[in-house]
Amino acid sequence: MTIKTIAIAAIALAAASGANAANLVVNGSFNNTTAANAGAGDILSGDGFANLSNDSGFIDGWIVRDYSFGPQPGHAAQAWYIPNGLADTVPSSGFWYNGWALHGPNTGSNNGLGPSPDGGPLVEIDGGGDYRASLDQDLTGLTVGKTYTVKFYWAGGQQSCCGGSTTEQLQVSFGNSTQSTAVWNNPEAGFSGWFSESFNFVAGASTQTLSFLAIGTPYGQPPVVLLDGVSVQGVPEASTWVMLIAGFGIVGAAARRRRAVAA
Repeated sequence: MTIKTIAIAAIALAAASGANAANLVVNGSFNNTTAANAGAGDILSGDGFANLSNDSGFIDGWIVRDYSFGPQPGHAAQAWYIPNGLADTVPSSGFWYNGWALHGPNTGSNNGLGPSPDGGPLVEIDGGGDYRASLDQDLTGLTVGKTYTVKFYWAGGQQSCCGGSTTEQLQVSFGNSTQSTAVWNNPEAGFSGWFSESFNFVAGASTQTLSFLAIGTPYGQPPVVLLDGVSVQGVPEASTWVMLIAGFGIVGAAARRRRAVAA
């Protein structure tokens, strides 16, 4: 086998590794929105904030789904789009309820609330039973039996309308498989800080739904989860890495031999 052939094979393996590293999620940082896709129950502000209803398609690539239940039937899922990344602020125009802003420095609580490590916009999802919501995206082009890593940032907070302690958690589903973050116990007017999470899932179909369901207690406080920086990447098989390293090693050794002969 010539050096050229080995080099081509190594480059092909490197390209395959790069394909595994590609982010399969559309708009994982929530930078892009389309007002025309907003749901009938959505409330859009003039400066980018949005109160999102069930089946909202306002955030490109994502949809809000309703998981509400409890003693107040008829309540719908609640999620909010925060364009400036500061969940303790409210828009300057359009209909907005000030109580939807979280406890934080801008609402009088020095609890450390701030932008996510990903920066830019983020999504606030209600975890209370009567308003519980999920943020979902259908992923296509998956390889059945292949492992994929789901990464994201999340935090637990409380809306400034209410007081009392709360709990927050995110339940992440990839097709029929589900994993959950730890449960965060928030004191009154508290904020958890931002967590970086990474879960591995095995694809059971070529198209699967990635879902982030907020879960919190008690329902009336309300407990909310902040989400940002979502990515899904394929995990390279061990054999791919072995072949890649071996290929580059052979190319390097052959090149050294040729230089030695030339000398």
